[in-house]
Amino acid sequence: MSTIVSPKASPNKQSGWHILQPPQQTGTLFNRLGLEWDYFMVHDRAGSFTGSIGYVIADPAAQKAHWLKRFTLLPSGVGVAIAGKFTNHQKIANFLHFDFEQVQLSTDTKSLIAQDDARNLQASFRVQPNGSIRLEGCTQDIEYQLTIQKDWHHHVPQGSEAFTPITGRDMGLFSQERWTVDVIWPRTHVSGYIRDLRQQKTFQIVGHGYRENSFGRWLFWSGGWDFAAMSDEKSGVQWVWQTYHRSQDLSYLDVSFPVDGVQQAFRFWARDGQLQWQHNNWQLDPSAGQKFPLDATIYARNQDYIVETQLTIDDNEIALLHNKSWYTRIYVIFALFPVCKGSIYRVADGARVLEFSGRGGGEYSTLRFPKLGSN
Repeated sequence: MSTIVSPKASPNKQSGWHILQPPQQTGTLFNRLGLEWDYFMVHDRAGSFTGSIGYVIADPAAQKAHWLKRFTLLPSGVGVAIAGKFTNHQKIANFLHFDFEQVQLSTDTKSLIAQDDARNLQASFRVQPNGSIRLEGCTQDIEYQLTIQKDWHHHVPQGSEAFTPITGRDMGLFSQERWTVDVIWPRTHVSGYIRDLRQQKTFQIVGHGYRENSFGRWLFWSGGWDFAAMSDEKSGVQWVWQTYHRSQDLSYLDVSFPVDGVQQAFRFWARDGQLQWQHNNWQLDPSAGQKFPLDATIYARNQDYIVETQLTIDDNEIALLHNKSWYTRIYVIFALFPVCKGSIYRVADGARVLEFSGRGGGEYSTLRFPKLGSN
């Protein structure tokens, strides 16, 4: 069994831009696999927009190891991925790429500012004095200004394993590849606006979401992931399902929920036989030349509780495609915005403890093989 690293998370943890630290800057080919993302879900309470925004730093070693630039394994620089669906059923899928020369990065202030004046594209990520995150940007199709802050500060019992960072060591093709998944804020409060530049329409956002910071050295396009997250204000459930196609280390379900006023939290491991999942129906996305799941059934059981969840995806998906290089042309990330419904049962007597439901988010990623010259 591969070694698992599971450090306990501090209550006020923030993104660290881990791969920018000096030890990762040495000029070796392996350090060209440095990758980190800060990922945010956005679900407006009134349904005006549901989707996600991700800030990605890739291959920072290329800044100092110029002789290695000929070995392009990841899209060196900063990427910003935005995907979602508006209340009028219009969808958005933009991916911006900025070279490091167009970016200001700070590990001290945990900020990122990227700007491409020639294309009128920009994106920024700033940690505010009160600990909230300020996201701003302008893509080909939208303009956005959002404030993200942690919600539900006391919904995970002290000392619980659930929602703590996990490092997988069985991720990829090489033994030295490592990938850490840190669900920083399972439930967030989101406010601000998103303007659809195609329709010249502004959507005010007041709602909830999710924040994850993941980082490591991993040839990501050689594998992929299948995950979803949701939280339900009525029932008090937080639910995060993480699976990676090539990893047992990073296939698990974290759940927290109240029972008789007492918070419970559990991590269900696939490697221990506590977690199973299945996609029953699939559909071809013509733009990606690959199928995506229309649904998912997730079943988890330990000695205390059973958690059964159904994800209904249907048309709530869009493909994030990027043609920066040969490896992004053979890879796709499907952004998903499923409706989630589930029940939690007590094993001892089979009684249903509670039900939960709500809008969630997630992704399914995999290789694809487009025809020569196509997108």
